[in-house]
Amino acid sequence: MPYLRKISFWYLTMFVLFSVGKDFQVALTFTRSTDHAVFHAAGVGSAFPACLAASLVLDLAASYYVFRPKPFGFWVLLLALAFAAIYNLVAFDLASDHLEATKAAYVASRELRGLPTNHEMVNKVFSPEGLRATLGMALFFALSSLGALAANRWRFFPPALNHHGVGGA
Repeated sequence: MPYLRKISFWYLTMFVLFSVGKDFQVALTFTRSTDHAVFHAAGVGSAFPACLAASLVLDLAASYYVFRPKPFGFWVLLLALAFAAIYNLVAFDLASDHLEATKAAYVASRELRGLPTNHEMVNKVFSPEGLRATLGMALFFALSSLGALAANRWRFFPPALNHHGVGGA
């Protein structure tokens, strides 16, 4: 069991650090990001900066507490993971409701960056099936991260010391 705890801790750590990296990358490429394209295509582009800021703050705080576990940090990580899952559901809903506009905005954002666009692949990714698969993967990672947090809750809530000065069972 200790081996699984180590693996789940490293998975959680890598997920949180990846999330921070993704947030910074999106912040640096703000208007060229796919997420911005999805929000803009849905007509709620002004909500995107607030969502990005919330995600960045939560993920930065989560990355701090994953290395310096404290009881408050457990709740910060839980909130960061829950926010990410809700954000993915909202982005999926926006993209699904405005599929053609989202697809066009994505292609335009790639062209702005000078990247090639494979229209056959874009049609597959921005199809109802492609979006469901993407959402399924995002939710899998969110749920597995929640499971890793639950498996490592003892790091955040260490057992009380017994009368011998050793942690309890």
